[in-house]
Amino acid sequence: MNKIRTYASGKKIWISINKTSDSAGRYVAYAIIGTLEINHPGKTFLLNSECLEKANHGTIARFFDKSLLLLWPDGVKRENVLLFVTDAPPYMVKVATSLKLLYANMEHVTYLAHALHRVSEEIRKYFPLVDEFISNMKKVFLKAPSRTLIFKTFAPDIPLPPNPVITRWGTWINASLYYCEHLSSIKNVLKELSKEEATAIAKVQDLIDNQTLKCNLIYIKTNFSSLPESISRLETLDLPLKDYKNSGRFTTENSTI
Repeated sequence: MNKIRTYASGKKIWISINKTSDSAGRYVAYAIIGTLEINHPGKTFLLNSECLEKANHGTIARFFDKSLLLLWPDGVKRENVLLFVTDAPPYMVKVATSLKLLYANMEHVTYLAHALHRVSEEIRKYFPLVDEFISNMKKVFLKAPSRTLIFKTFAPDIPLPPNPVITRWGTWINASLYYCEHLSSIKNVLKELSKEEATAIAKVQDLIDNQTLKCNLIYIKTNFSSLPESISRLETLDLPLKDYKNSGRFTTENSTI
């Protein structure tokens, strides 16, 4: 903690507060701070973590003050807190609004990467056929070494199908782009599998002949292919602020959202 205090001494900072839950279902809040510096990226530190009975605007506001008191035990330097970075649930917005009365220089901003992830989630809802295909393709090849061997035999020049995880931002869009690019090769592989072996195989064999699936994949690639790249860039540590802004502009200009 002394190293953090020494480095942050006299510097303007941003603070981010997030919450998660542990294996026992308890809410865990953690505070991350970073220094705002002119000629180079500032340093980032995990400042505090704490179990909370519940996650609401009151508990988060108290955790915010307690965390900054760790950084400045002789008195919180409120004028040095310039940014409060969070996700966008209503209680976080309420926290930021109330704290603004005490931290006059502080601006509240929400994660652009999180916003783009939510856009990706909405896109998935509009393409149920693609979602069903991706989900069942995952079932066909996950933990199935014999089918994986068939895939490598009949499609040796392309990577194995991706395993998108909804909570991992942008992976569903990436999976859609993969299938758009390799649909004909995937079809050749599926011909070698028996639909009697698994329900998922029968489903994807039927879906891959559906012209609507192909049209949907092309539409996703044409309009939303920039989203995963933008999310990855925004998650990059120590990316300069101008590059964050450029990532948002790139997404807007290259996506039909």
